[in-house]
Amino acid sequence: MKIPVIATATSVENLATGADVLTATPSATNNTICQVVADLGTTEKPLDGTGEQLYEMTITIDGVVSDFDPMYSLAADGRTKHQMQSYMTIVPAAGEVVVHVKSPNVADIAVGVTVTLYDVSTAGSQMDLVDVPNATAVTAIKNAVLGATGVTAGGTYTLAKVLKILAAAASGDWKLKTGTTSTWQIKDPDDGATVVLEMKVAETDPPREVTVSV
Repeated sequence: MKIPVIATATSVENLATGADVLTATPSATNNTICQVVADLGTTEKPLDGTGEQLYEMTITIDGVVSDFDPMYSLAADGRTKHQMQSYMTIVPAAGEVVVHVKSPNVADIAVGVTVTLYDVSTAGSQMDLVDVPNATAVTAIKNAVLGATGVTAGGTYTLAKVLKILAAAASGDWKLKTGTTSTWQIKDPDDGATVVLEMKVAETDPPREVTVSV
């Protein structure tokens, strides 16, 4: 599922004193449901990682602190990279979002930070947010599945053939073949014309001989 990105900001920040790490206006005309993901620490500019640390993230909208803020996220001792995710927040049209992150560790004075603001207003409910195969791709997949072999011990029957046999057998509509007295047929229950199975009945061994006709 694709989630639209409103804005991304990458920088090196002094998190010990706290820093505004992203400023963005999601939409000039529409209300937007947003979520923030903040990645703290990079290989080149890691978090200090000494001891457990309780990182703080505050989101303000037009200067007003959002509900549930500040949010806290605990990082284990030795962690030099950490990700924080906010709750979903409603931002009014033309509203400005500012994300502020602070570390309790006085050594986190030059930390690589990447912050992404996502638009989750329609995530999971709009078809254009999902990678849907086109008709040609769907047909190709269907044909590949129905043409697959290996579904019987001999390995030659396709799945399509097996399904036709099962559908015909499930109907149980055996009828005497025209011009015979001991040969029975069962036809495709869908078209009513295609012979799928044929059974010869005899008083010799074997008493019944079934032939697959599709």
